[in-house]
Amino acid sequence: MSTQTGWRRDPDTGMWTANATPVQPASYAVGPSVAAPPSTPASASVRPQIGRTMFTGEDGSPAADLHAGASTPAANVAQPKTPWPWIILAISAVAVLLIGILISTNRTAADSSGSTSSSIVVTGTFRHSDASSPMTPGADCHVGQKYQAGSSVTVSDASGTLLGYGVLSSGTAVINAGSMYGSEGYATDCNFTFTVSDVPAGKSGYRLTVAGQPNTLIYSEQEMRNGPGIASGS
Repeated sequence: MSTQTGWRRDPDTGMWTANATPVQPASYAVGPSVAAPPSTPASASVRPQIGRTMFTGEDGSPAADLHAGASTPAANVAQPKTPWPWIILAISAVAVLLIGILISTNRTAADSSGSTSSSIVVTGTFRHSDASSPMTPGADCHVGQKYQAGSSVTVSDASGTLLGYGVLSSGTAVINAGSMYGSEGYATDCNFTFTVSDVPAGKSGYRLTVAGQPNTLIYSEQEMRNGPGIASGS
């Protein structure tokens, strides 16, 4: 009997050890009429597999052979995963924040430019009182041919230089609570509105003139922006 040497991995320690496997020779019947088996010629001897080593599994079954110089099989190692979802979420959050800052900055700049523009639009009121002529509240009204729809409204600076021109709207009768007829529910005032566009900003003072009748009041730029009110009486 001869032996063939293999390798076996110990299930407890994981170590590879030599494993002797007996090889049973072929039997031949020996008798007077049977000749002994011929010897195996040297040229027919089994060539060893150079560069290969046979390993057996834990149960003695053949395992994958290893080429010479190769290391023993290694256990599978889990590769770390890149957290792409979290990276994408962080980039999106930063982008949204930057967009919000940009929009806020643009709005602030727009508001600043609007408050310091080179011209302003003046929208004001002109109110004329006549206690001797009671009217129905809300009715259209005018004051003779002097104050009516289309009468001129001019804006000038403090020195009298003309800066802008507009006209009165249609008049509306309104109640003056301080008048005698106002306490009885009658209107005694005629109220008009007007708009003058493209009035230059930055003047030290502004004057308003309605239907050629100058107003002695001088308004500041902020008052002109807020909407000046003019009152007159008969």
